[in-house]
Amino acid sequence: MATKKEIAACSVQLVYDKGAVSVSVTPQAVVLKRGRPEPERRVYVDLYDGGRRVDYQTEGFVCSTLNESPNTEVAPGVTWGFGVDNGRFYYRLRYLGATDVKAEIPFTVSYGEDKYPYTLQLLSVADGEGAGTPGKDGLDGIDGQDAPWTPPPMLWDDYPEGYAFEAGDPTHDERRLDVVGILDSNNEMWLYRCLRGHVKNARYKPGTNAAYWEEAEASRYRIVATQLMMANNARIDFLSGQAIKVGTKAGGACGYFGAPTGEKNTILFSGAERAEDATFAVDADGTVRGSKMEVEGKVRASLMELKTASHDTSASDGALCLDEDHISLPELEPGIVRMIKVLNPMLTRTSPTDLYLERGSANVRISTDLRVIETGKNLTLPGMGLNGGAYLEIVGYHSPYSSVTEWRAIAIKTTE
Repeated sequence: MATKKEIAACSVQLVYDKGAVSVSVTPQAVVLKRGRPEPERRVYVDLYDGGRRVDYQTEGFVCSTLNESPNTEVAPGVTWGFGVDNGRFYYRLRYLGATDVKAEIPFTVSYGEDKYPYTLQLLSVADGEGAGTPGKDGLDGIDGQDAPWTPPPMLWDDYPEGYAFEAGDPTHDERRLDVVGILDSNNEMWLYRCLRGHVKNARYKPGTNAAYWEEAEASRYRIVATQLMMANNARIDFLSGQAIKVGTKAGGACGYFGAPTGEKNTILFSGAERAEDATFAVDADGTVRGSKMEVEGKVRASLMELKTASHDTSASDGALCLDEDHISLPELEPGIVRMIKVLNPMLTRTSPTDLYLERGSANVRISTDLRVIETGKNLTLPGMGLNGGAYLEIVGYHSPYSSVTEWRAIAIKTTE
């Protein structure tokens, strides 16, 4: 007969995490009811790489056998098999119900050249005895069932036909409470909680059959989330790919937080569906990258590295314009100051070109001295373009009390 300590030890789910690769075995321990035959008990093995679930037998993802061949015993009265359900691998266990079982069965998950060892635990208990712990002081003091675990909600449409939904009913040995999502005509998701265990069928679709599903109250799930986050020494495993993904209202992805992903092992990014395209990202080594950052207040750094402007357009998109003969000076937002440096070294004996400074809009004025700007014309600086042997600083500012952006080009050094 199994002890309460042994039963409690089996009431777990194993999540293995190795960098960007994680493996989830559900359940890692199987409790069988003595005297109650089970034609099929499934143990799912899911592998995730960078938050993406890998289909079985793709990219080198395979699982080892539990014995020499399927349909043979792995423990007294327990035979095994396997199958694949919508890309998800599972071990299939069949129990005759007439034997005491207490076994640890090793198996291996392989992914490419990596191997992850696991042990599947089997334990039989008397029918009616559940996986529980003693009641707390002041309560009835009887042994109670562990609360069923709830997988991360998925869309009902994403589950394969014939999937066995569970309602967490201990009388039917259901260890899982399924919550699924249904998209309405506005592409908003509504959550439904399973009321009765059943096999997926269009007749039982949430929102159309109140006997099998009830709409989940949002407040109930906010309370559950708050209790998890505030629990002492809480550790939360993200079972659906070791990541939280942020979606847009249209259904696309626009952010990510979780296991390292992408070429730079990014753990947090936003502004795109992929880390490589994100406008803001944090890598696993602490590097912060951003292409659209607005910072107010003090910025302190030991070293500042700025990029050179590209030659794809006349608009200055960098801190230094190198070998340029045409620069477009844009209108700035009120209260903003910008400095552009121009370096046009003399590299050959050929004649230099002129440097053409163009107004980016009618609200831009340009001058080559510090006097009041009276004209609103484009300017040409003779001999200061390509091969001009010139270094200039162009300072632009837009006073909060004016509608005009003023740019002043000051020649710091020219070759005689």
